[in-house]
Amino acid sequence: MKTITMVLLMLVTPAIMAQLSKDEAAIKEVIENETKYFMQRDFDKWQSTWAQTPTIYWSVVGPNMHMEHTSWEALSAMVKENYKNNPEPIAKFPEKQDYKFQVGKSSALVTFKEGDDSGTRMLIKDGNTWKIMQMTVVKAAAFKKQSDMNLLSWALGTWNMDASQSSVDMPWADSVAKQSCHFIKTPTGFKIKSVFTNNQNDGQWHMWEVKELNIDQNKNFLPVFVKAGGGNWLDAAIGKATFKDGQLHISYHVVDKPDWAARKEVYTFDNKGSITLEGTFFGEDGQKDNTYKYVFRR
Repeated sequence: MKTITMVLLMLVTPAIMAQLSKDEAAIKEVIENETKYFMQRDFDKWQSTWAQTPTIYWSVVGPNMHMEHTSWEALSAMVKENYKNNPEPIAKFPEKQDYKFQVGKSSALVTFKEGDDSGTRMLIKDGNTWKIMQMTVVKAAAFKKQSDMNLLSWALGTWNMDASQSSVDMPWADSVAKQSCHFIKTPTGFKIKSVFTNNQNDGQWHMWEVKELNIDQNKNFLPVFVKAGGGNWLDAAIGKATFKDGQLHISYHVVDKPDWAARKEVYTFDNKGSITLEGTFFGEDGQKDNTYKYVFRR
């Protein structure tokens, strides 16, 4: 009996897997077509991909937007109005990737990435045809950018160095006697101003540095402008700022040597009440030169 059961399982499993693959391919085609027909402004073909029932759900969510329709009547009316106001077809749109399927006998849940956004579709089987019942798009990249801007907003104000947690390995400073860091909101983004008092040999010297973090309307960083000075000297550099995993990364280039990444910094924001700045200077050969670490508290 066990032998017969195992043989049957070996015969049935490939058939089940083949059907599952066939369903996945059909589901993916419906999802791709729904987007394609919408972009082509072809209402008849677009609506053929939907289960036209009162219980459909359509939603697009972003940090500063939330569009939602909970009936076919409302959704179709919105699409017709959209076509009327924006009649030109859209030729290029993000490719859907990283599909994941959970397929049942008559329903399916699908997730995927669409450019920087996340998409979810729920489908039902109408006879032999899959139809979309639910669509959700989450503007994930926009949420991340907003989260990054929130970190900078959280940091606004004056921070003072915790000398016990800070250290430098630089020939022009034996140690840092005092430093304050100021996060300032500007009309074009943010500004980070640092004021230092460094110990060197038997004396002290003072310097300041200002980093302009200009941001466009889509919350993208523009080139960073850096000015520094102290005593009778003044210097300037240009940099690039990015957020990665909640940390602000800034790389600096000498103005007349754009291929030389002279310095890199990482700001780590701890919402318990501290900011850690770790920096490294690099020689023109790319080798690590000097390092520093400052911990700031309010």
